[in-house]
Formats: sequence, C-alpha cells, structure tokens
Amino acid sequence: MPSEGGKEKAGHVKEKRGQSSLQVTSAAPSTDSAIKNTLGITPSKQQAETEMLPSGGKGPAQKKRRMSSFQGAWKMLFDWVMESTHGPKYAFCKVCKSNFTITHGGRNDLQRHMDRDKHKMNSKHAASERKEIGVVTTQAQQTSWALIMAKSEVAFVSLLAEHNLPFTLGDQLLKYIKKYCTDLEVVMKISCGATKAICIAQDVSGPECEEDVATVCRKQPYCIYLDQSTDMKENKLLVILVGYFDQVSGQVVVRFLDMPICATGTGEAIYNCLIETLQRFNISASNMAAYSSDYSEVMVDELDSVLSRLKQLNPDLFSVGSLCHIADLCIKSGVKQMALPVEELIADIHCHFSSNTPQQQKLKEFALFVVTEPPPIIHCARTPWLSLSKIIKRMLDLWPVLLSYFWSFELRSKKVNLITQRLNSHDIKLVFLFLKDAVEPLLTFSAQLQARDIQFISLYSDIIKLVQVYASRLLKPAAAKEFVETVCLNSSCLLKDDNNIMQQIHVGADVATYLNENGNDIAGTAVEHTFYKKVKAFYVAVLLEMKKNLPFGDSLLQNIGSFLDPSLKLQLEITVVENIGTHFGICKSRVDWSQLIDEFAMYQITDFKWPQHQHNNNFETDMCFLKYWSAVLQSPVMEEMPVLKRLILTLLCLPHLNNEPQRAFSVVQNIKTELRPSLNVKTLNSLLAMKMNKDNDCCSMEQT
Repeated sequence: MPSEGGKEKAGHVKEKRGQSSLQVTSAAPSTDSAIKNTLGITPSKQQAETEMLPSGGKGPAQKKRRMSSFQGAWKMLFDWVMESTHGPKYAFCKVCKSNFTITHGGRNDLQRHMDRDKHKMNSKHAASERKEIGVVTTQAQQTSWALIMAKSEVAFVSLLAEHNLPFTLGDQLLKYIKKYCTDLEVVMKISCGATKAICIAQDVSGPECEEDVATVCRKQPYCIYLDQSTDMKENKLLVILVGYFDQVSGQVVVRFLDMPICATGTGEAIYNCLIETLQRFNISASNMAAYSSDYSEVMVDELDSVLSRLKQLNPDLFSVGSLCHIADLCIKSGVKQMALPVEELIADIHCHFSSNTPQQQKLKEFALFVVTEPPPIIHCARTPWLSLSKIIKRMLDLWPVLLSYFWSFELRSKKVNLITQRLNSHDIKLVFLFLKDAVEPLLTFSAQLQARDIQFISLYSDIIKLVQVYASRLLKPAAAKEFVETVCLNSSCLLKDDNNIMQQIHVGADVATYLNENGNDIAGTAVEHTFYKKVKAFYVAVLLEMKKNLPFGDSLLQNIGSFLDPSLKLQLEITVVENIGTHFGICKSRVDWSQLIDEFAMYQITDFKWPQHQHNNNFETDMCFLKYWSAVLQSPVMEEMPVLKRLILTLLCLPHLNNEPQRAFSVVQNIKTELRPSLNVKTLNSLLAMKMNKDNDCCSMEQT
C-alpha cells in the first residue's frame, strides 16, 4: 500500500495532466484547418473529433463532432444547389425540389446526393424541359421577326406609293440597304437631304461620269449625235451625245456629254454650242470621225447647217445621211403622192373617240355584233409614218365595226358624214389594204437598224436588197436591174417610161382578195384604174426617195463591210484598205499610207486569241464579230500598229441608227416630271450623265 507521500505525489501528477488537457482543448484551431473548413472540405476523423474534455474533473474526456454549414462557394461547383430555407445546416436541390442535411458530410453530402438515381433521373427530365422551353422561345422569336418583317415590307410599299415611285425601285433600294446599312452607327450618321443630294449630283457624281466619257474621246475617234427638240420652260436644250467603241466590253456605246441651252435653232447657234462643249471638255475636233442628227435643213443642209460647218472644221467627217430616217421619208413621200386622205381619216377617227368615253363604249357595243372580242381604240403615235403599219392593221380590223358605228348616227354632223363616206369608199379601203403590205419592207429595214448595235458588215447588201424589192414590184426585170446598178439620178427616167412598168404591179394578197370579192363593183371601172395609177405613184415616189438618200451607189459602205468582216481577213485587197484610210483622213501623207499598208499586212498574218464559243469562222451575229475586234484592239500586237488601230476604232464608231438620241429625250422626260418642278438644267445634266454613262449596277459604283 503506498504511503501518504506517494499518494500526494500521484495526485499532483494527475492534477498536472488535467491542466495539460485543458490547455490543449482550449487551443485555437490551426490555420490550415480553418481554410479547409471555409472551402467546404470535410475534415478527417481525427480533426472532426474534439480533444478529451473533463467530466466534472473525473473520468475520461468525451468526443464531440463538428457541424458543417452551407458555403456559397459550392454553387460554383454544383449548379443545381442553393441555400435552403431550413437554415445553414441544409441545402436545397433545384432539380429534385427538396432539402437535405449537410450537417455531418458537408461537400460530401452534396456529392452523395448528386450520385443518387433519383437526382440523375430528375436531371434528365430537367434537361428535356429546358430544350422544349428553348424551342418554344425560338418559335416565339421567329413569330416576332415575321411580324416585324411584314410591317417593314408594308411600310416600304407605302413609301413607294406615297412618292409615286415604281415598284422596280425596290430591287436596287434593298441592295443599297443590305450593302451600306449593316452598321447601325453608320445608319444613324447618314445625312443626305435634298440640298446635299443636289450638291453630290452636281459637283461629284455627274462631273465624274462626264469626265470619264471625255477622257475616252480625247484618246480615240468618236461620233457626235445631235438633236434639238427638248424644251425646258422657256429654254431650248441641245442634247449632245458621243458614240465610240468600248474596247473592254466589246460594244458600240452612246454616252451623254452635255445638254447646253441653245437660244435659237439656227445652224450657227447649234454649231457654236457644240464647239463650246468640246472646248470645255478639252476634246479635239480632229477625233470627231462621224456625225449623226435628224434630217432637217438646219442639221444636214449642204450650205448653211451644222454639218456643213463641221466639215469645214474637219473635212474627213463622215455622215451616213438620212439612212436611219429612210423609212419615214419614203412612206411619207409615197402616201403624199397617192393624194388620198389616209392620214386625215386616221386623225378624224382618233379625235372622235379620244376624248369621249361614251362613244368608246358605244363602239365596243357595236363590236360585239361584228367580232367576237371588242378591239382597242385607235391611237395616233408620235411618229405616225413609222407606226403607220400598226395603225393600218388596226383600222382594217375595225373597219366593219367603224362603218356600222358611224352609220348609226341619227344626228349627223359634217365630220361624221365625211368619215362615213370615206369608210364606205372602195378607193380608201383599197389604199389601206395596199399600204398594209407596201410599207412592210421599209419598216423591217428600219427595225433592223434600230435593234442592232452595228450593221456595217451587212449594211450595203441590206440596202441593195431593199431597193431591189421595191424596184421589182414596179419595173420589169431588166429595168429594175438597171435602176439598181445606175448610180446617177438620171435613172429616174426609167420610172417615167411606161414601157418599163409591169402590167401587173404588185399590190399584195389582201388587195387581190378584195378585188375578187368586189369584182362586180370595181372591175373595169374608174375605181380600179385610179387605184393602179396611185399604186404606181407610190412606188415611183419611194424609189426616187431611196435614190436620193440611200448610198447604194457608194463603194465606201461596201468596202467598210468587207474590212470589218473577220471572215474576209485574208481575202481583203490592199486597195480596199487604202480607199477607206484615204476617205477618213487616216492616210494624209505618203508615210501614213505606207505605214498603214505594213500594219495591215502584219494584221493579216497574225492570229488573235478571242473568246470564240465555236471553233469556226461564223461571224453572223454582231456580238460575235464585236468580241473579235475587242480582242484584236486589246492585243499587245496592236500597240505596234497605231495607224491601223485608229482606222478600226473609226469604223466601229460610225453611226447608222437614231434611237439613242430618242432614248436620251425619253430619259429627260422621265427625270423632268411634275414631282421635280424646280429641277434646273445643271442638275438635269448631272442626272443624265449618271443615268446614261454607267452600265454597271448603281450599288456597285465606287467613288474615286
């Protein structure tokens, strides 16, 4: 048994141990343990248990487990968890819609919950629902966009309607919006009101388009197109166009140069306006290879006209004369010689119906009893002689209807009686039937001139065929051949000799049918005799007009056609080239002539590569041979042939059509409308230059 001293010693040691235990328990947790706890890392078993605590100072110490709380950092690791409304010892699962305790495991409790089958199944359902919600949202967005697009399209059409703009404008306007209005900041800063737009047209775009054309005319031969038939308030405007061959595109183009105010319509005033324009653009008159205008005396008279003055300035100037107006001249002259009221009858019927709607309706009612479909009302065209064929055909279709209509009038005026009398006349009906057939060759020739870019390859042969058609309709074969081959105007004596006239003059199938149907009233009467006399007068007048205005006795056109025809390249004689070069002033000296001969010989033996679709020498179409000359002119070899190159460019710019000036006047009328009452001449010039001098899409224009 121990002594008391030993007991005291043992108690002292035990007391120290108790003090030591109290000191350890009250110690602060380590820094590492605090960081791990904050991040939600579950402590180890030793760290989770507390040190031994005294129990009333007696017995062994008891262990106590540390409790976990919800940490905000967990939401970054688990997107489905959030704080629970039950307190910090719980977490809420957004997928399972349930609360669960995290008191003991902390982050491990979250992991165990995520691994459960229930949570996985709920996660799949939630993903499917999110996808369906996304589809619904996308459909709603599409519906919203469709509504917005529909409203914008309706507003766009309303804009066009409000300002009387054509619906075709939408094609270009939408291209502009898609190209330049993709950036909202750019759209917000665009400022182009009326004043700024006028300044851009007058000072930037218009002058640039004019300068592009002037630059070409300074370098290569060009043709001048003139016409003074446009009025703007009290001012008379002279439209000046230039034509030349575009080597890159391979086309003969006609461009707008200027439209100055011409105070008077004299030849001197028009000439002065033209020269001032050429000087302003610094274009040399020596490059003016050809001239084209209407056939008025002011423009083409031999003594006091624009053409006579230009020939004094440039003696080598080429003018095709009245070629493009030959149909109008011949028809007008032929109808005049027939001395029958053809034009008056058409004009009277037109005036009767043009301003009276009830009368038009009454005519349609009469048409229902005569024909199956009511025909259109007759309208007089701005060029009555060139549109005569269409008017005559419509008149003949309406003839029985018109006759019934005018016979039905009870209160008959002098004009109604006159129209009825003429419609009921065999003379007038026979003339209309004759003219329907007689004017067709002329109108076909005119249509070919207007439709094709250039026709000098076949122009001479087309002219000969036209003269042969009308000569063979009137004259006997021998006389017709002599008339075509005789150059001098004395050949008109052939037309005066009745021995040269055919016994059966060509009158057309419709006339022959009408004579057969009405033989009892017409055959052997004065009506038949007078009719054939007037037919002869028509053909004589047409042939004399052709002899006067068509250059079918001039070998120059034939030589030009042979030169421009690529298929005759190797067969062409040097004398043909010499004749052409001399006429156009290309060979003004012996040195130029010798150089042209050498260059042409080099051209004949050189093979030029060009985009030929078929590997043959088929140059029947204009586009085909124009592409050929485009390739020739752009070939590096042609840089060594300057004289020949100038001759080619001269021939390719020669005029034979008059529809381009008319197109310019149409453009003027389209621009100068009631919506632009204050448009001045300067702005009009700029708009014409922008409209006629650019072939590319307006949205692809790049400002330099």
